[in-house]
Amino acid sequence: MPTVHDPFQAPRRSGPRWDGGADWSIPLFRAGEISFGLSYSVFIAAAGLAATVATAAGTVDAATNHLRVVVERLRLVNRQIKDAEKRLDELTEQLATATPEADGVATTMQRDVTILRSLPGPDRFGGRVVIATLLAEASEALQRRDYHALRCLCGVAPVTKRSGKSRIVLRRQAAHNRLANAAYHWARVAVQRDPRSRQKYAALRARGHRHARALRSVADRLLAVACAMLAAGTPFDPAHPSKLIDGNSVTPC
Repeated sequence: MPTVHDPFQAPRRSGPRWDGGADWSIPLFRAGEISFGLSYSVFIAAAGLAATVATAAGTVDAATNHLRVVVERLRLVNRQIKDAEKRLDELTEQLATATPEADGVATTMQRDVTILRSLPGPDRFGGRVVIATLLAEASEALQRRDYHALRCLCGVAPVTKRSGKSRIVLRRQAAHNRLANAAYHWARVAVQRDPRSRQKYAALRARGHRHARALRSVADRLLAVACAMLAAGTPFDPAHPSKLIDGNSVTPC
């Protein structure tokens, strides 16, 4: 709770990391983490400060009214987020159940949506935004089953710089921001829920790679699996043997 000496100090929370690492601590005041409970705590803090700090007449009432307005705005934003998620589900379901057309476009899209839904991460574990982003921002690459284009667009393909005998592999910065963000969350959820993705992540971390670097490698593998499934026209099978676990088939960054 903010104090009189530092009213803008953000409270912090701590707890064990999901991967068994050291304890972590992050501020609660972060973009996208504003909640009713936080607004209520600020309201209580303001009331507590008013009881101990001399304020001008009407200050407490003005702060209280402002907090009421902020709470209403948060409620509106939450309703809009829920409506957007519901609309995304409706559009995805329409694509999955589209009526076949003469040119076969609807049939192909229907099969692609079904296959993407079967993969670990995008839809089965609440990643509706991942599927919507892939279909909207990378539709051409998905239709061509172009793995190399997808990994470049998602920012998981490395950039190699050579000069004489030196060779440096760097992260690709020229990528599609929305696709890169979707690939990151796709890999993050897959590591938590998919045993093979978790195994690959753990192996990369054991080799000394950082968290973001390991997640890009996991996302690279998921894109390769997705393209293979789309080309074969078969849904994802967790029991199917894979050669991408050891990372020898691709060289992600």
